[in-house]
Amino acid sequence: MGLVYSSYGGLTVAEHGADEASVRAALKKLDPDLRLVRDDTEGRVYRVFKFLGPSTPAVWICDWRSDDGEPLPLTHRLVDRVAGLRVGSRMPESDPVENNRRLEEEAAVERRERLDELARDGERRMKTAPCFKPSVALRMSRDKQRARGWNV
Repeated sequence: MGLVYSSYGGLTVAEHGADEASVRAALKKLDPDLRLVRDDTEGRVYRVFKFLGPSTPAVWICDWRSDDGEPLPLTHRLVDRVAGLRVGSRMPESDPVENNRRLEEEAAVERRERLDELARDGERRMKTAPCFKPSVALRMSRDKQRARGWNV
């Protein structure tokens, strides 16, 4: 593979890219149950899963993305990152795709609550306050009717 350029806050780093086979082999050296999966739905994102057996779903370990969520080109830094995550610890890293989905759901619920609150506030105001200010002629007409004894 050729050189892959990555920028980190103004610093550009050139490193040798890696092919999937060499990264898979390096992950197997760390743990034979680790799997590298390429996901092309959001660009070319590489994900690492730990295979626990045929009856148990695979456990997500990490995605190979930048801090902004952009897919990163495949390099052996992914192997270094997986090695530093302490796979199998009691506090696994959370799945960013699941976190984004949960945040979007929470934002949608909050938006609905705010719209409901605005609608209730608008209904209350419509019931209590007139939409227009009474004119001077209306006030004078009511004053005449009250002077005649009408209850207006």
